[in-house]
Amino acid sequence: MSILTNPRRSPSLLAAAWTGAVLATATGCGAPPANDPSKASASTPAERPATPGLCGASGYCWESPVPAPGTLTAAWASGPNDVYAAGRADRVLHFDGTVWKTESAGKGWTNGLWGSGPDDVILVGYEGLIRRRKGGTWQSEDIEDTNQFNAVWGSGPNDVFAVGDRGLVFHFDGKSWSGQTTGSSASLGAVWGSGPTDVYAVGHLAAEHSGVVLHYDGRSWDASAPVGRRLERVWGTGPKDVWVAGADPKERIALWKLSAGTGEWKPEPVTSKGELIGLSGTGDKPVLLMHADTSPENGMSFLRGQVFALEWTGTTWQRRPLMTISSPIGKPGWGLASDGKGTLIAAGWWGVAGTFQPGAPVSGEEELRFSTGNAAIGRNLLGVWGTSPSDVVAVGAAGAMLRYDGQAWVADPAGKDLDLTAIHGAKDILVAVARRGTLLVRKEGVWSRVETGTSSNLNGVWTDGDQIFASGAAGTMIRCDAKGCAPMATGAKMDLWEIWGLGPNEVYVNGDKANLLRWDGTSWKMMLGPKDGFSTIGPDGQGSMMGVTFDTTYHVEQGSWVRLGAATGYGAAGPCRAIGEIGEGQVVGAYGGGGAPIGVRRWDGKKWVDEPVPDGEYALGAGILRSVWGTGGEVFIVGDGGAILHKKRR
Repeated sequence: MSILTNPRRSPSLLAAAWTGAVLATATGCGAPPANDPSKASASTPAERPATPGLCGASGYCWESPVPAPGTLTAAWASGPNDVYAAGRADRVLHFDGTVWKTESAGKGWTNGLWGSGPDDVILVGYEGLIRRRKGGTWQSEDIEDTNQFNAVWGSGPNDVFAVGDRGLVFHFDGKSWSGQTTGSSASLGAVWGSGPTDVYAVGHLAAEHSGVVLHYDGRSWDASAPVGRRLERVWGTGPKDVWVAGADPKERIALWKLSAGTGEWKPEPVTSKGELIGLSGTGDKPVLLMHADTSPENGMSFLRGQVFALEWTGTTWQRRPLMTISSPIGKPGWGLASDGKGTLIAAGWWGVAGTFQPGAPVSGEEELRFSTGNAAIGRNLLGVWGTSPSDVVAVGAAGAMLRYDGQAWVADPAGKDLDLTAIHGAKDILVAVARRGTLLVRKEGVWSRVETGTSSNLNGVWTDGDQIFASGAAGTMIRCDAKGCAPMATGAKMDLWEIWGLGPNEVYVNGDKANLLRWDGTSWKMMLGPKDGFSTIGPDGQGSMMGVTFDTTYHVEQGSWVRLGAATGYGAAGPCRAIGEIGEGQVVGAYGGGGAPIGVRRWDGKKWVDEPVPDGEYALGAGILRSVWGTGGEVFIVGDGGAILHKKRR
């Protein structure tokens, strides 16, 4: 089939090159200095209703991850209309069955959540953190200890246990908290009980490499014989039905059940490999929440894996896939809890918060989230482009392709089973590329796959509407038109990444090792640029293009790179990860990530101006914002973990 044609009609070339808003699809950008001084803002514009804390002063709002762009470490629910999830204590999330709202419990980090009812919720965490929610507000609970609390559980509002490092146990009797002597120095990571006189706390002794189970009978704590190498979770339904989970002496996931007859812990075989991130259950059947890396080595450096549940049916373990990830999702910090009504609530990395019901038929990959309209949590989004603010497409790894219709992001099945890396458009067509030589063209809303003649991974794409240029691994370059695709000789051996053109006879490609190639309509030639190379290239808002290093901005004049202003350090230099034109001669850039604070800056033609983005753990974590597109002042920015920042037209 012809490429740049309507798939529903006879072949014909598109009449003219596109002249609308433009974007640089940026990937493979180097990291900025770790001491970037840019900070984020958490204020919410009054004229734009939004979940508190998720919008910045300049109008940028997180549309993904939802409900929060960051790490969630604990979850608890009294029912489907009363769900709590928390990471940072100043951003406790509450779901009332319809919307998420943000509450502040003060400073600190949360490790555990538990409640006796809708208006009695307790969180515990670092440096002796204990906060209690009563009457709709969070208040500090004073204790004389600054050790770390890891978990909390209670049999009722007047009988609550918080456990932590160095054998730490504090008990609340309805009036005050008091420390209890355990006789153990173990790091206790979980606590559960069937009642006030039957409580279990589990953990491990690092020096002895042994798992520890402590039992409280209402008077004192006693330790059992060592169990496994490390214990991380405990759950049960009653005094004679208790399970603990962790690792065996060979560091494999392991599960033990209390023998009611002997009081010993007997191992229960676990059939799947992976990392344990949660233990809970419904009825009398335990459920393990797991993470497994299913493809640790591939050419695009995607850490691709799966979050799944193992459900005990009484005779076998049933595996329930819940979500696919393409970003480092991390083992620590997941919360898993039952609402007591047959539903499990999970919360974790990248702002994942959702429910699933054990025992239901398993059909493919299920959705571990509430109804957020987002199918990309945990997947790296590497490119974004649109034809209008109500027709925007974001693409990324592990099958991520989302379309924004002006109201919500909806998954597009055209991206299924593909690791998409970049997207670009011209006039009424969109073009996306992926690993293994895959090229997709969308015309009149229909995606079609095009034969490129290469199996190399494709990393970047640019089109003027008549021709398509796609760059890839090991110097790969292809050009496509209505007749088909053909390879182009570049003479390069390095990987080629983002690509940008000023026309079919002036195209630039950013490569590894500070290499830049230029197409002059006849051949590709190496081009002199900054010795350290460009972090990103793209439009300059004035009909030409710019390139950005860590501390300097350049633009093209008559085929040469000209420096714009003096370099005065990264704080004054501008973005480094991705740049895109948003209309009216303005360019927006996204910078940071990889451990440095993220941020957004706007090029006004002379200098970069900071535009505050919403506060959140994402802004200080490893996530990177990878691509920018905008038109008429409306801006879309996407990145790792399914991140989407959106600034609507004011």
